[in-house]
Amino acid sequence: MPSIPISSLTYLLALIASETIFLYTRPRRRYFPLRLLVYVVVYPAAGFGFGFFAAFIDNYLSDLMRYFFQIGYFAVMFFVSVPLVMLCWRIGLRDAVFLCIAGYSVEHIANIFVTVPMFILSAVGIQLDYMVRLFAVNIALKLFLIFLIFLLVVRPVLAKNRMVYSDKRVLIVSAINLIICMVLNIMKSYGMGAPVNSFTTSIICSVYALFGCTLCLWLQMGYFKENKLKEDNLALEQMLKMEARKNELSKSTVDMINIKCHDLKYQLGRLENSDSEDKKEIIKSLYDSFTIYDSLVKTGNEVFDLIIMNVYPTITGKSVSFTYIVDGDALGCMKPADISSLFGNLIDNAVEAVVAEDEDKRIISLNVRRERQMLVIHIHNYCSRPPEFDDGLPLTRKQNKQYHGFGVRSIRYLVERYGGEMRMSWADNVFSVDIMIPIPPK
Repeated sequence: MPSIPISSLTYLLALIASETIFLYTRPRRRYFPLRLLVYVVVYPAAGFGFGFFAAFIDNYLSDLMRYFFQIGYFAVMFFVSVPLVMLCWRIGLRDAVFLCIAGYSVEHIANIFVTVPMFILSAVGIQLDYMVRLFAVNIALKLFLIFLIFLLVVRPVLAKNRMVYSDKRVLIVSAINLIICMVLNIMKSYGMGAPVNSFTTSIICSVYALFGCTLCLWLQMGYFKENKLKEDNLALEQMLKMEARKNELSKSTVDMINIKCHDLKYQLGRLENSDSEDKKEIIKSLYDSFTIYDSLVKTGNEVFDLIIMNVYPTITGKSVSFTYIVDGDALGCMKPADISSLFGNLIDNAVEAVVAEDEDKRIISLNVRRERQMLVIHIHNYCSRPPEFDDGLPLTRKQNKQYHGFGVRSIRYLVERYGGEMRMSWADNVFSVDIMIPIPPK
Protein backbone atom coordinates (compact mmCIF):
# COMPACT_ATOMS: atom_id res chain seq x y z
CA MET A 1 0.00 0.00 0.00
CA PRO A 2 1.40 3.50 -0.84
CA SER A 3 2.89 5.36 2.13
CA ILE A 4 1.01 8.64 1.60
CA PRO A 5 -2.49 7.27 2.40
CA ILE A 6 -1.18 5.54 5.54
CA SER A 7 0.80 8.61 6.57
CA SER A 8 -2.29 10.75 5.98
CA LEU A 9 -4.41 8.55 8.20
CA THR A 10 -1.93 8.34 11.11
CA TYR A 11 -1.16 12.07 10.83
CA LEU A 12 -4.83 13.08 10.95
CA LEU A 13 -5.67 10.72 13.81
CA ALA A 14 -2.83 12.19 15.87
CA LEU A 15 -3.74 15.75 14.84
CA ILE A 16 -7.39 15.28 15.82
CA ALA A 17 -6.37 13.87 19.21
CA SER A 18 -3.93 16.76 19.75
CA GLU A 19 -6.47 19.43 18.83
CA THR A 20 -9.21 17.82 20.93
CA ILE A 21 -7.20 18.09 24.16
CA PHE A 22 -7.46 21.88 23.80
CA LEU A 23 -11.08 21.94 22.64
CA TYR A 24 -12.94 19.56 24.94
CA THR A 25 -13.92 22.33 27.36
CA ARG A 26 -15.19 24.69 24.66
CA PRO A 27 -18.95 25.29 24.20
CA ARG A 28 -20.39 22.95 21.59
CA ARG A 29 -22.65 23.64 18.67
CA ARG A 30 -26.06 22.06 18.14
CA TYR A 31 -26.06 18.47 16.92
CA PHE A 32 -22.53 18.12 18.24
CA PRO A 33 -22.34 14.29 17.91
CA LEU A 34 -23.13 14.47 14.19
CA ARG A 35 -20.66 17.29 13.65
CA LEU A 36 -18.02 15.42 15.65
CA LEU A 37 -18.57 12.40 13.42
CA VAL A 38 -17.51 14.47 10.42
CA TYR A 39 -14.41 15.66 12.28
CA VAL A 40 -13.15 12.35 13.73
CA VAL A 41 -14.37 9.85 11.11
CA VAL A 42 -15.13 11.48 7.76
CA TYR A 43 -12.10 13.80 7.89
CA PRO A 44 -9.40 11.09 8.38
CA ALA A 45 -11.25 8.73 6.01
CA ALA A 46 -11.28 11.43 3.32
CA GLY A 47 -7.59 12.11 3.97
CA PHE A 48 -6.83 8.40 3.59
CA GLY A 49 -8.78 8.20 0.32
CA PHE A 50 -7.30 11.39 -1.10
CA GLY A 51 -3.86 10.02 -0.20
CA PHE A 52 -4.13 7.58 -3.12
CA PHE A 53 -4.63 10.47 -5.53
CA ALA A 54 -1.66 12.27 -3.96
CA ALA A 55 0.44 9.11 -4.29
CA PHE A 56 -0.49 8.91 -7.99
CA ILE A 57 0.68 12.51 -8.59
CA ASP A 58 3.76 11.91 -6.47
CA ASN A 59 5.00 9.26 -8.93
CA TYR A 60 5.32 11.84 -11.73
CA LEU A 61 7.31 14.46 -9.81
CA SER A 62 11.04 14.97 -9.51
CA ASP A 63 12.70 14.26 -6.17
CA LEU A 64 12.78 17.90 -5.06
CA MET A 65 9.25 18.63 -6.24
CA ARG A 66 8.03 15.45 -4.58
CA TYR A 67 9.17 16.63 -1.17
CA PHE A 68 7.61 20.05 -1.62
CA PHE A 69 4.41 18.46 -2.86
CA GLN A 70 4.17 16.12 0.14
CA ILE A 71 4.78 18.91 2.65
CA GLY A 72 2.25 21.12 0.87
CA TYR A 73 -0.21 18.25 0.87
CA PHE A 74 0.10 17.68 4.61
CA ALA A 75 -0.06 21.44 5.24
CA VAL A 76 -3.39 21.59 3.40
CA MET A 77 -4.58 18.60 5.43
CA PHE A 78 -3.78 20.58 8.59
CA PHE A 79 -5.56 23.76 7.54
CA VAL A 80 -8.69 21.78 6.66
CA SER A 81 -8.98 20.98 10.36
CA VAL A 82 -9.58 24.66 11.21
CA PRO A 83 -13.09 24.97 9.67
CA LEU A 84 -13.93 21.49 10.98
CA VAL A 85 -13.08 22.63 14.51
CA MET A 86 -15.33 25.67 14.01
CA LEU A 87 -18.04 23.31 12.73
CA CYS A 88 -18.08 21.40 16.03
CA TRP A 89 -17.30 24.04 18.67
CA ARG A 90 -18.46 27.61 19.18
CA ILE A 91 -15.18 29.29 18.41
CA GLY A 92 -13.99 32.16 16.22
CA LEU A 93 -11.55 31.84 13.33
CA ARG A 94 -8.58 33.36 15.13
CA ASP A 95 -9.04 31.19 18.22
CA ALA A 96 -9.55 28.12 16.01
CA VAL A 97 -6.25 28.74 14.20
CA PHE A 98 -4.56 29.43 17.54
CA LEU A 99 -5.72 26.17 19.13
CA CYS A 100 -5.17 24.08 15.99
CA ILE A 101 -1.56 25.28 15.88
CA ALA A 102 -1.24 24.32 19.54
CA GLY A 103 -2.59 20.89 18.58
CA TYR A 104 -0.08 20.68 15.73
CA SER A 105 2.76 21.46 18.17
CA VAL A 106 1.66 18.60 20.43
CA GLU A 107 1.29 16.25 17.44
CA HIS A 108 4.74 17.19 16.17
CA ILE A 109 6.35 16.70 19.60
CA ALA A 110 4.78 13.24 19.87
CA ASN A 111 5.80 12.45 16.28
CA ILE A 112 9.45 13.36 16.98
CA PHE A 113 9.56 11.12 20.05
CA VAL A 114 8.25 8.29 17.87
CA THR A 115 10.15 8.78 14.60
CA VAL A 116 13.62 9.59 15.97
CA PRO A 117 13.96 6.27 17.90
CA MET A 118 12.63 4.42 14.85
CA PHE A 119 15.17 6.22 12.66
CA ILE A 120 18.00 5.32 15.04
CA LEU A 121 16.93 1.68 15.12
CA SER A 122 16.81 1.65 11.33
CA ALA A 123 20.27 3.21 11.15
CA VAL A 124 21.76 0.39 13.25
CA GLY A 125 20.05 -2.26 11.17
CA ILE A 126 17.02 -3.07 13.35
CA GLN A 127 13.77 -3.21 11.41
CA LEU A 128 10.40 -3.66 13.10
CA ASP A 129 7.51 -5.46 11.45
CA TYR A 130 5.36 -3.13 9.31
CA MET A 131 2.15 -3.79 11.27
CA VAL A 132 4.00 -3.24 14.55
CA ARG A 133 5.33 0.10 13.31
CA LEU A 134 1.91 1.09 12.00
CA PHE A 135 -0.36 0.21 14.94
CA ALA A 136 1.92 -0.09 17.97
CA VAL A 137 4.25 2.80 17.17
CA ASN A 138 2.70 5.27 14.71
CA ILE A 139 -0.79 5.10 16.23
CA ALA A 140 -0.86 3.63 19.76
CA LEU A 141 2.45 5.05 21.04
CA LYS A 142 1.83 8.45 19.47
CA LEU A 143 -1.66 8.69 20.99
CA PHE A 144 -0.24 7.64 24.35
CA LEU A 145 2.38 10.41 24.16
CA ILE A 146 -0.30 12.96 23.25
CA PHE A 147 -2.36 11.84 26.24
CA LEU A 148 0.74 12.11 28.45
CA ILE A 149 1.36 15.69 27.28
CA PHE A 150 -2.28 16.43 28.03
CA LEU A 151 -2.00 15.09 31.58
CA LEU A 152 1.34 16.73 32.40
CA VAL A 153 1.15 20.03 30.52
CA VAL A 154 -2.21 20.95 29.06
CA ARG A 155 -4.78 19.89 31.67
CA PRO A 156 -3.09 21.61 34.65
CA VAL A 157 -3.11 24.87 32.69
CA LEU A 158 -6.70 24.51 31.45
CA ALA A 159 -7.91 23.66 34.94
CA LYS A 160 -6.87 27.11 36.18
CA ASN A 161 -7.13 29.21 33.05
CA ARG A 162 -9.62 29.87 30.29
CA MET A 163 -8.74 29.99 26.59
CA VAL A 164 -10.18 33.11 25.05
CA TYR A 165 -9.15 36.13 23.08
CA SER A 166 -5.98 34.73 21.55
CA ASP A 167 -3.19 37.27 21.31
CA LYS A 168 -2.16 38.23 17.76
CA ARG A 169 1.52 38.23 18.65
CA VAL A 170 1.45 34.71 20.07
CA LEU A 171 -0.63 33.60 17.08
CA ILE A 172 1.93 35.00 14.62
CA VAL A 173 4.87 33.39 16.45
CA SER A 174 3.00 30.06 16.55
CA ALA A 175 2.21 30.25 12.83
CA ILE A 176 5.86 31.00 12.02
CA ASN A 177 6.90 28.00 14.10
CA LEU A 178 4.46 25.81 12.17
CA ILE A 179 5.98 26.94 8.86
CA ILE A 180 9.52 26.34 10.16
CA CYS A 181 8.61 22.81 11.23
CA MET A 182 7.24 22.11 7.76
CA VAL A 183 10.41 23.48 6.15
CA LEU A 184 12.50 21.32 8.48
CA ASN A 185 10.57 18.30 7.28
CA ILE A 186 11.57 19.21 3.72
CA MET A 187 15.21 19.57 4.75
CA LYS A 188 15.11 16.31 6.68
CA SER A 189 13.65 14.39 3.77
CA TYR A 190 15.77 16.02 1.09
CA GLY A 191 18.99 15.89 3.12
CA MET A 192 19.72 19.46 1.99
CA GLY A 193 21.71 17.96 -0.91
CA ALA A 194 24.83 18.81 1.05
CA PRO A 195 27.80 16.96 2.54
CA VAL A 196 25.79 16.46 5.72
CA ASN A 197 24.50 12.89 5.74
CA SER A 198 20.79 12.19 6.09
CA PHE A 199 21.17 10.70 9.59
CA THR A 200 22.81 13.81 11.00
CA THR A 201 20.39 16.05 9.13
CA SER A 202 17.36 14.16 10.45
CA ILE A 203 18.56 14.31 14.04
CA ILE A 204 19.45 18.02 13.85
CA CYS A 205 16.16 18.94 12.18
CA SER A 206 14.16 16.82 14.61
CA VAL A 207 15.85 18.32 17.67
CA TYR A 208 15.36 21.83 16.32
CA ALA A 209 11.71 21.13 15.50
CA LEU A 210 11.25 19.65 19.00
CA PHE A 211 12.71 22.81 20.52
CA GLY A 212 10.52 25.03 18.31
CA CYS A 213 7.29 23.16 19.06
CA THR A 214 8.06 23.02 22.79
CA LEU A 215 8.75 26.76 22.82
CA CYS A 216 5.56 27.40 20.85
CA LEU A 217 3.50 25.31 23.28
CA TRP A 218 5.13 27.06 26.23
CA LEU A 219 4.24 30.46 24.76
CA GLN A 220 0.63 29.42 24.22
CA MET A 221 0.26 27.91 27.69
CA GLY A 222 1.91 31.02 29.13
CA TYR A 223 -0.59 33.18 27.28
CA PHE A 224 -3.48 31.35 28.92
CA LYS A 225 -1.96 32.14 32.33
CA GLU A 226 -1.41 35.76 31.35
CA ASN A 227 -5.01 35.93 30.17
CA LYS A 228 -6.21 34.69 33.57
CA LEU A 229 -4.19 37.42 35.29
CA LYS A 230 -5.84 40.00 33.03
CA GLU A 231 -9.25 38.54 33.88
CA ASP A 232 -8.42 38.77 37.62
CA ASN A 233 -7.36 42.38 37.24
CA LEU A 234 -10.45 43.05 35.15
CA ALA A 235 -12.77 41.65 37.83
CA LEU A 236 -10.95 43.69 40.48
CA GLU A 237 -11.26 46.81 38.35
CA GLN A 238 -15.00 46.22 37.92
CA MET A 239 -15.44 45.76 41.67
CA LEU A 240 -13.55 49.00 42.37
CA LYS A 241 -15.77 50.82 39.88
CA MET A 242 -18.83 49.39 41.60
CA GLU A 243 -17.56 50.61 44.97
CA ALA A 244 -16.84 54.07 43.53
CA ARG A 245 -20.36 54.28 42.09
CA LYS A 246 -21.91 52.98 45.30
CA ASN A 247 -21.23 56.20 47.22
CA GLU A 248 -22.50 58.32 44.34
CA LEU A 249 -25.68 56.28 43.95
CA SER A 250 -26.31 56.15 47.70
CA LYS A 251 -26.14 59.95 47.78
CA SER A 252 -28.65 60.04 44.91
CA THR A 253 -30.98 57.75 46.83
CA VAL A 254 -30.74 59.91 49.98
CA ASP A 255 -31.38 63.01 47.92
CA MET A 256 -34.44 61.39 46.37
CA ILE A 257 -35.78 60.40 49.77
CA ASN A 258 -35.30 63.97 50.99
CA ILE A 259 -37.15 65.30 47.95
CA LYS A 260 -39.99 62.83 48.51
CA CYS A 261 -40.23 63.79 52.17
CA HIS A 262 -40.45 67.44 51.17
CA ASP A 263 -43.17 66.54 48.65
CA LEU A 264 -45.07 64.64 51.33
CA LYS A 265 -45.09 67.68 53.62
CA TYR A 266 -46.31 69.84 50.77
CA GLN A 267 -49.05 67.40 49.77
CA LEU A 268 -50.22 67.01 53.38
CA GLY A 269 -50.45 70.79 53.64
CA ARG A 270 -52.56 70.86 50.49
CA LEU A 271 -54.74 68.06 51.85
CA GLU A 272 -55.50 70.03 55.01
CA ASN A 273 -56.67 73.06 53.03
CA SER A 274 -58.31 71.32 50.06
CA ASP A 275 -61.93 70.64 49.33
CA SER A 276 -63.27 67.14 48.74
CA GLU A 277 -62.88 67.29 44.96
CA ASP A 278 -59.10 67.79 45.16
CA LYS A 279 -58.53 65.08 47.77
CA LYS A 280 -58.47 62.15 45.30
CA GLU A 281 -55.78 63.77 43.18
CA ILE A 282 -53.69 64.62 46.24
CA ILE A 283 -54.04 61.11 47.70
CA LYS A 284 -52.95 59.60 44.35
CA SER A 285 -49.90 61.85 44.39
CA LEU A 286 -49.08 60.69 47.89
CA TYR A 287 -49.26 57.03 46.83
CA ASP A 288 -46.90 57.79 43.95
CA SER A 289 -44.46 59.34 46.40
CA PHE A 290 -44.30 56.08 48.34
CA THR A 291 -43.16 54.01 45.35
CA ILE A 292 -39.51 54.47 46.30
CA TYR A 293 -40.08 52.48 49.48
CA ASP A 294 -41.59 49.61 47.48
CA SER A 295 -38.23 49.24 45.79
CA LEU A 296 -36.51 48.59 49.10
CA VAL A 297 -38.25 45.29 49.84
CA LYS A 298 -35.96 42.96 51.75
CA THR A 299 -34.81 39.94 49.74
CA GLY A 300 -32.87 38.24 52.52
CA ASN A 301 -29.49 39.35 51.20
CA GLU A 302 -28.21 42.74 52.38
CA VAL A 303 -25.73 43.12 49.52
CA PHE A 304 -28.41 42.59 46.89
CA ASP A 305 -30.77 44.96 48.73
CA LEU A 306 -28.07 47.62 48.63
CA ILE A 307 -27.60 47.08 44.88
CA ILE A 308 -31.33 47.62 44.30
CA MET A 309 -31.36 50.71 46.50
CA ASN A 310 -28.36 52.15 44.68
CA VAL A 311 -29.66 51.48 41.19
CA TYR A 312 -33.18 52.73 41.90
CA PRO A 313 -32.50 56.44 41.15
CA THR A 314 -31.11 55.53 37.73
CA ILE A 315 -34.03 53.22 36.94
CA THR A 316 -36.72 55.70 37.94
CA GLY A 317 -34.92 58.60 36.31
CA LYS A 318 -34.86 56.80 32.98
CA SER A 319 -38.42 55.40 33.17
CA VAL A 320 -37.27 51.77 33.33
CA SER A 321 -39.68 49.09 34.55
CA PHE A 322 -37.62 46.72 36.68
CA THR A 323 -39.25 43.71 38.32
CA TYR A 324 -37.43 41.09 40.35
CA ILE A 325 -38.11 37.96 42.37
CA VAL A 326 -35.04 37.09 44.41
CA ASP A 327 -34.38 34.39 46.98
CA GLY A 328 -31.67 36.18 48.93
CA ASP A 329 -30.81 33.08 50.97
CA ALA A 330 -29.78 31.28 47.77
CA LEU A 331 -27.04 33.88 47.27
CA GLY A 332 -25.31 32.73 50.45
CA CYS A 333 -22.96 30.57 48.40
CA MET A 334 -21.29 33.69 46.93
CA LYS A 335 -18.98 36.24 48.51
CA PRO A 336 -20.52 39.71 49.07
CA ALA A 337 -18.01 41.38 46.72
CA ASP A 338 -18.83 38.85 43.98
CA ILE A 339 -22.59 39.39 44.44
CA SER A 340 -22.03 43.12 44.07
CA SER A 341 -19.90 42.73 40.94
CA LEU A 342 -22.10 40.07 39.30
CA PHE A 343 -25.51 41.69 39.77
CA GLY A 344 -24.14 45.20 39.42
CA ASN A 345 -22.85 44.33 35.95
CA LEU A 346 -25.98 42.38 34.98
CA ILE A 347 -28.32 45.21 35.94
CA ASP A 348 -26.06 47.95 34.54
CA ASN A 349 -25.84 46.18 31.18
CA ALA A 350 -29.60 45.67 31.06
CA VAL A 351 -30.32 49.31 31.93
CA GLU A 352 -27.79 50.51 29.36
CA ALA A 353 -29.52 48.39 26.71
CA VAL A 354 -33.14 49.38 27.43
CA VAL A 355 -32.58 53.13 27.68
CA ALA A 356 -31.94 53.07 23.93
CA GLU A 357 -35.48 51.72 23.41
CA ASP A 358 -38.83 53.52 23.39
CA GLU A 359 -40.05 54.39 26.88
CA ASP A 360 -42.85 51.79 26.87
CA LYS A 361 -40.32 49.03 26.05
CA ARG A 362 -37.82 49.74 28.81
CA ILE A 363 -38.51 46.50 30.63
CA ILE A 364 -36.11 44.43 32.75
CA SER A 365 -36.99 41.27 34.68
CA LEU A 366 -34.75 39.40 37.12
CA ASN A 367 -35.32 36.04 38.80
CA VAL A 368 -32.95 34.45 41.33
CA ARG A 369 -33.89 31.14 42.87
CA ARG A 370 -32.53 27.88 44.18
CA GLU A 371 -33.27 24.63 42.38
CA ARG A 372 -31.96 21.68 44.34
CA GLN A 373 -28.20 22.29 44.64
CA MET A 374 -28.06 24.98 41.95
CA LEU A 375 -28.29 28.77 42.10
CA VAL A 376 -30.32 29.77 39.04
CA ILE A 377 -30.18 33.36 37.79
CA HIS A 378 -32.22 34.64 34.86
CA ILE A 379 -32.40 38.24 33.67
CA HIS A 380 -33.90 39.50 30.44
CA ASN A 381 -34.59 42.85 28.89
CA TYR A 382 -36.19 44.18 25.73
CA CYS A 383 -33.69 44.57 22.91
CA SER A 384 -34.96 45.40 19.43
CA ARG A 385 -31.54 45.27 17.80
CA PRO A 386 -29.92 41.80 17.64
CA PRO A 387 -26.43 41.88 19.15
CA GLU A 388 -23.34 40.38 17.53
CA PHE A 389 -21.79 37.54 19.50
CA ASP A 390 -18.16 36.45 19.75
CA ASP A 391 -17.20 33.44 21.84
CA GLY A 392 -20.69 33.45 23.35
CA LEU A 393 -20.53 37.07 24.50
CA PRO A 394 -22.23 40.09 22.92
CA LEU A 395 -19.86 42.57 21.32
CA THR A 396 -19.98 46.11 22.65
CA ARG A 397 -21.58 48.71 20.42
CA LYS A 398 -19.42 51.51 21.75
CA GLN A 399 -16.88 52.93 19.33
CA ASN A 400 -13.83 52.38 21.52
CA LYS A 401 -14.11 48.59 21.78
CA GLN A 402 -10.67 48.24 23.39
CA TYR A 403 -11.89 49.75 26.65
CA HIS A 404 -15.43 48.40 26.71
CA GLY A 405 -17.05 44.98 26.89
CA PHE A 406 -15.27 44.16 30.17
CA GLY A 407 -18.57 43.87 32.07
CA VAL A 408 -19.79 40.71 30.32
CA ARG A 409 -16.31 39.19 30.54
CA SER A 410 -16.26 39.86 34.28
CA ILE A 411 -19.66 38.20 34.61
CA ARG A 412 -18.49 35.06 32.85
CA TYR A 413 -15.23 35.05 34.78
CA LEU A 414 -17.07 35.20 38.13
CA VAL A 415 -19.54 32.49 37.10
CA GLU A 416 -16.77 30.14 35.95
CA ARG A 417 -14.78 30.83 39.11
CA TYR A 418 -17.69 29.33 41.06
CA GLY A 419 -17.79 26.34 38.69
CA GLY A 420 -20.97 27.56 37.01
CA GLU A 421 -22.15 28.05 33.45
CA MET A 422 -23.53 31.09 31.68
CA ARG A 423 -25.47 31.51 28.45
CA MET A 424 -26.31 34.80 26.77
CA SER A 425 -28.86 34.74 23.96
CA TRP A 426 -31.19 36.91 21.90
CA ALA A 427 -34.55 35.90 20.43
CA ASP A 428 -37.79 37.70 19.58
CA ASN A 429 -36.44 41.10 20.63
CA VAL A 430 -35.46 39.82 24.07
CA PHE A 431 -31.89 39.55 25.35
CA SER A 432 -31.49 36.94 28.07
CA VAL A 433 -28.77 35.87 30.46
CA ASP A 434 -29.05 32.45 32.14
CA ILE A 435 -26.61 31.48 34.87
CA MET A 436 -26.34 28.27 36.88
CA ILE A 437 -23.92 28.00 39.81
CA PRO A 438 -23.58 24.87 41.96
CA ILE A 439 -24.33 25.43 45.64
CA PRO A 440 -21.83 23.55 47.81
CA PRO A 441 -23.33 21.42 50.57
CA LYS A 442 -23.19 22.96 54.05
